Order: sequence, then structure tokens, then C-alpha cells
Amino acid sequence: MTVAAQTLPPLRQELALFPAPPQRDGSPVWSLHDPAVNQFYLITWTAFEILSRWNLGTSEAIISAVNKATTLNVEDKDIEALVPFLEAHFLTEPQGAVTTRRILAARDRMRSTWWRWLIKNYLFFRVPLIRPQRFLETIAPLAKIFFTPLFPLSMLLLALAALLLVSRHWDQFIHYFTTFKSLEGIITMVITIPLAKIIHELGHACASHRYGCKVPAMGVAFLVMTPMLYTDTNEAWKLQSRRQRLIIGSAGIIAELALAVIATWAWLLLPDGSARGAAFFLATTAWVMTLALNASPFMRFDGYFILADLLSIPNLHPRSFAFGRWWLREVIFGFGNPEPESVTPGLRRFLIIFSLSVWIYRLVLFLGIALLVYHFFFKALGMLLFAVEIIWFVTMPITSEIKVWWERRSEIVPAPALFRSLFFAGDWSAVATTALAGFSVSTGNSWGS
Repeated sequence: MTVAAQTLPPLRQELALFPAPPQRDGSPVWSLHDPAVNQFYLITWTAFEILSRWNLGTSEAIISAVNKATTLNVEDKDIEALVPFLEAHFLTEPQGAVTTRRILAARDRMRSTWWRWLIKNYLFFRVPLIRPQRFLETIAPLAKIFFTPLFPLSMLLLALAALLLVSRHWDQFIHYFTTFKSLEGIITMVITIPLAKIIHELGHACASHRYGCKVPAMGVAFLVMTPMLYTDTNEAWKLQSRRQRLIIGSAGIIAELALAVIATWAWLLLPDGSARGAAFFLATTAWVMTLALNASPFMRFDGYFILADLLSIPNLHPRSFAFGRWWLREVIFGFGNPEPESVTPGLRRFLIIFSLSVWIYRLVLFLGIALLVYHFFFKALGMLLFAVEIIWFVTMPITSEIKVWWERRSEIVPAPALFRSLFFAGDWSAVATTALAGFSVSTGNSWGS
């Protein structure tokens, strides 16, 4: 029985729809919010019009209502494609034994062996610590000043003046780097770096509260046992203004840079001592760390979400990775597959270059983390964790792609793309072997036909 011939499953009552910033081509989209898991799903105009009339109960009634009220031409297949999505994400009301079986099946898929659970939680996990909503409401009147045009202008002028004055005391400023080696310097660094990160996260939280978004939790996330503060700003997906979302995404970086400016002035004005040393650490580490780590679009930190919003490309990493894999397979094997999605030539080039850049960056980063883990722990545990890092982050993605190549080996024929790849690699024996293998494959296919 088709969807058109049966009653549609009812949607959960607590679901909500919010207008989202339009796509690059100007097409409207909406965010579907599931408050039970605080998850947002970006849906198209067609899906929005269908879901807005879902209470009509049947696909015939929905199709008639949408086509009558809009310029869309909705068909049965549009609703048939939407129902599995809703059921897969448990967005419909429970339907007795059918829903129970789906929940149990989903639980079984998520259930993993103990070693997979250990590896996953060793690599990344979160610990929520506080619910900051009441605190944000208390400080909201004071935080207003940070969202006026005067604040960024004053910070810029203070930064330029501070840099000018520091340049006149450059030798003395550079000399303070030697305090990193002392015990007092290490203690100061241990205290000041978390302070900078707290200011960073408060920037995100205050900006979210400023634009009417709730901040359900702030806490500590552990990436390969390295603690990092985090703020849950997921409700920013409710906002229709891309400018407001950009401010929320960049508020942490702006707050940390403002802290660096204030700390630079403190170093200029304070006498020698521990307070001046703390100011120096904040002035130097705050802006370096936030630009090197948070501003990078190659990991899912602030820079990634800022870039995705600027380009109007949701899910930037997965979509660029799809283009990277497609380009790699076409260059090496020339499969002749269509692009993952229809985009302009300029955007296609950007997504391919971006994906390759992310892969190279992550390869270097994860190798570096693996070496740090190896040297940080005692040798036996260090070797084990080093192996986990290399296998999980480096080996598994590569072997996964090679597995796809192997499964599609029957599609490989002597193609110019493959010969170019082997030629530039300088592997002449591989060229000859591939030519012979391609001949046998092609003749085998002709005989089989």
C-alpha cells in the first residue's frame, strides 16, 4: 500500500518549524526542531509546505492544499520520500508495536562492543557542568555594551595604540617569554589559559542570550583526553538572521581578542610582578590560541561554523568531503560518476580544494596528537593510545576509501585519468601491469557479452 492510499502517521506535538536563512541560490529553507534531543533539521520549501499541512491526515488532502495555495507542484513521491525521514528520526507519534520495533532496532544499531565504546569515549566526550540561563539573565543589562557599535571600534583603537606602545618596549616584552620556563610562569599559565577560555565561552553564551536563544548547558569536552570548555549554542539554528548567527559563532573569538587587548594594556601599565606576568600570558596566548585553534575552519570549532554561515553551505565538511572523494576517484580511475550535487564550477573547485586541505590538516594534527599521547603516558599505555590514534583517525578513513575502490574494481578500465596518475607517480611497472589488466578485463567483458 502506498502512502497516498493510507493515513499518514501523526507528527509529535512538540516539534517546531523556524524560518532559516535562504540558500546560496535564494531558495527558502526552514529548521525543524526536535526539542527532545535539541536537534535541528534543515528542510526545503516543499517539505515545509507539506509538514505545515500534515494535520490534514492524508497525502491526497496535503497535495491538493499545497498545490492550490502555492506555486509548487507536489506529488505522491514527495510525501513518500518524507515519511521515512520522519520515522527514521522518530519525529512521528508512537504507533504501538511498530514504533517499538523501530526503537529496538535503532538501539541495536547504536549498541557497540565494549572496545568500540571505550575508543569512542576516549576520543571525545562531554561533561555538562552548569545551566547558565539564570546567570545570563542577570548579567544581560551589563552585557548590552558589548553589542553596541562603540565596542568593536573602541577595541580596535585600543589594540592599535597598545601595539604601538609595545613596539617601543619590544625588548622588554620579548624578555617576558623567559618566564615560561619558571615554576611561577607555569602556574600562571595554568591559571590564565582557563580564564581566557571561560571568557571565550561566555562570549558565545551572552550572544546567544542576546538574540533570544536558550543556553541549556556549559561544561567541559574532552578531545583525546584534552579538556576544552564548550557552550551549547544549538538554538542558534532557530534564528532567521545569518548576521545574528555569525555574531554568536564569532563572539567567543571576539571576546578572547578583547581580553588580549585589555591584558596588553595591563602589561603596559602594571609594575613588574606576578600580576604583570599574568597579563603578559593573557596578552600573548589568548589571541594566538584563539586564532590558531578556534578560528581554523578545518576542525568543527568556531571558524568552521563561521565559514559555513558566510558561504551559506550547511554541513560544509560532509559536502566538501563528498566532492573530494568524487574528484579523487575520477582523477585516479575515471569512473565517470556524476557530481555529488549540482553546484557552480567555482564552488566545486572550492569544495574540492577545501576537502583536500582539511584532510592534510587533520593528518598532520592527528599524527602530532598521537606522538604527544605516546610521550605523555607511560610507554605501554602510550604505545596503545598511539596505535588507537593512528588506526582510528588515519588508517580507517584510508582503508574505507580503498575498500570502495576494491568493490568497484570491475569498473576500472584503461582510462587516461588512471594512466596520468600512474605516470606522474613514476611507477612504470604499474602502467604496464594496469594496461595488461585492463586488456584482460575489457576482452573478458566482450566475451561474456
